[in-house]
Amino acid sequence: MCWRGRGLGRYDFMLTYSWLFGGCGRPGVGRWVVRRRGAQNPWAIRVEPSPRPSPGVPGEGEEGECGAGGAEGCCGRPMTAGGSMRQMVRVIGWVLVAMGGAVARGEEAGGRVERATTRPGSVKVAAVQCSSGMGEVKRNREKLTGLVEEAAKNGAKIIVLPEAAITGYLSQDLRTNWHLEGWAIERAFLGKDPAGFAEAVPGESTEHFCRVAKRLGVYITVPLVEMEEGRAEDGGKKGRRYFNTVCLAGPEGRLVAHYRKLTPWPHPEKSWATPGDRGVQVYDTEYGRVGLAICYDIHTILEKYEAHHIWALLYPIAWVDRNHPAEWFWHRLPERVGKFGHYVIGANWSVDERQEWFGYGFSTILGPDGKVIATAKSLYGSEIVYATIQTQ
Repeated sequence: MCWRGRGLGRYDFMLTYSWLFGGCGRPGVGRWVVRRRGAQNPWAIRVEPSPRPSPGVPGEGEEGECGAGGAEGCCGRPMTAGGSMRQMVRVIGWVLVAMGGAVARGEEAGGRVERATTRPGSVKVAAVQCSSGMGEVKRNREKLTGLVEEAAKNGAKIIVLPEAAITGYLSQDLRTNWHLEGWAIERAFLGKDPAGFAEAVPGESTEHFCRVAKRLGVYITVPLVEMEEGRAEDGGKKGRRYFNTVCLAGPEGRLVAHYRKLTPWPHPEKSWATPGDRGVQVYDTEYGRVGLAICYDIHTILEKYEAHHIWALLYPIAWVDRNHPAEWFWHRLPERVGKFGHYVIGANWSVDERQEWFGYGFSTILGPDGKVIATAKSLYGSEIVYATIQTQ
């Protein structure tokens, strides 16, 4: 038997209980699946009653078959009244719990109910502020890995890294910029070909941070310059494209979101970056629904996420300003974010020593009301900004 429908809030549900009907001579299995709309993975609970000694033991239907066959069970045998009221009460109990949103990513494992726990009331998050060397991919990756490990050791479950931190966004003196042959570039920049530094997705860096995320049991943003070869459906004629990209690696060791910056900042990015073609990206973590954005996106993307009801925006940044950006991060950004009612975990870049420009530092975590919860205290070197925030 299969029930499908729309549950409470943002939940859809499916209940399969083949042991109510017919018999295959094996113990019956009931399966309750709750899926948050837009989520890639359902939260599943498997309930398996004890084997029954009678010859008419209710059967276990093929998953997805839902006891099809009208008045017969999965083996074509007549339906019986198999299954005790006690088992039915157990199932209904799980249904009510799941519809209330209390089941957090239960998994099937040998008929047991795994990790069927209530969602935590709060979670620790981290915004990593650090510098990167332009084109020093291996060195940057090693540095970022160490900072991620430190954040996880201190209890952070969601860790955000700065914009393009793996590949490098600009040189620390703002004089060298990525540049594709034939593309316009500002006179202030010396151009550097991103070929040989940019990576495919999936690729070496995304696979590396997926392994790190699994080992540490955390979510990690993976910000890089992405390279995409000419697509086969176009006959390869469009050639190689480059994107300012951030992916999200999950604790299961795989990418759960892949976002390409929708609105590249024209001043430096017109010389290499193709505007994103994947739209906004959301993923339902066990703590709440997250969205991804990159730096200059902030001027237009909050409206695009409004219909998705996100809990937190994971926001890698490489800010450049005319003055130290306290006015932006502590006043103008909070005023803008406060209208939308979600957290922002903003990880900005830093430099290794003082530069003749402004914008580095000031990584900030904002609350749903737009108020600053936590902010960086340094401008140079590495710092991790932590906050414990309420779950969705």
